[in-house]
Amino acid sequence: MSTLSITTVERLIVLFKINPNIVPRIEMLGEGLLPLIVIDDYIEDVNGLTQYITQQAKFSADGHTQYPGIRSPMIKDIVLAYLKPLMQPIYKIYGFAATQTPSPCDNYFSLITTAANDLADIQTIPHFDTYQPNLIAVIHYLNDKPHGGIGFFKHKRTGYEFINELRKPEYDQVVNDINLSAASRINGSSINGSSINGSSIKGYCSVNHREFECYKTLNYKPNRLIVFPGMLLHSSLVDVTTDIDPNPKTGRLTANMFVKFL
Repeated sequence: MSTLSITTVERLIVLFKINPNIVPRIEMLGEGLLPLIVIDDYIEDVNGLTQYITQQAKFSADGHTQYPGIRSPMIKDIVLAYLKPLMQPIYKIYGFAATQTPSPCDNYFSLITTAANDLADIQTIPHFDTYQPNLIAVIHYLNDKPHGGIGFFKHKRTGYEFINELRKPEYDQVVNDINLSAASRINGSSINGSSINGSSIKGYCSVNHREFECYKTLNYKPNRLIVFPGMLLHSSLVDVTTDIDPNPKTGRLTANMFVKFL
């Protein structure tokens, strides 16, 4: 985590003001009816925040997760500024007990940089962040350029839209059985249904997928913040023509945060 002067931190907190006129909306996702919170125009000066990120963030390859790109740790002050206004609605909407304490974890500014052909197989299918119901994911879309949004998926054979502790052993086997590379070679097409002259093309997950049904999409919109349970199967809907870009001024810049309620 980069060390910032007090002056820089104070300036950052001043520019990071929540828009007092936000109107959150709640959508119940899938058959499980798990809540998705969508808040447009979350902060007053999103351009100031992206300028700060461009000047101060230190991006590097992510060796901790399966994220296909580079990330920069968010300082504690900015994480708290992001999350504090969300706590009351999160407790209410997701039914956490007053005795449970929020604990932010794995908070990064992120950019997608991995070419489609360089993806690991696991990076080409929808994923879940946790099988535990006490982890909430928060994503803030930052750049004003057109980029791919997010999709929420159901695994067709099992019907699973989210993975909990009971479902995890079976779903782990499902992922192993998919074995994307082998399926591509045997069938002459990729798991996403693309091929050229019988040769498989590895690619980012799309709404058209042999193994998964995409039942909900949400556009990438600058200054849009979304909140959802980490158990949900989801994937970035990467546009390879615009999104694979290491430049925070033009790339698919997001703030990715998690809150665990203990």
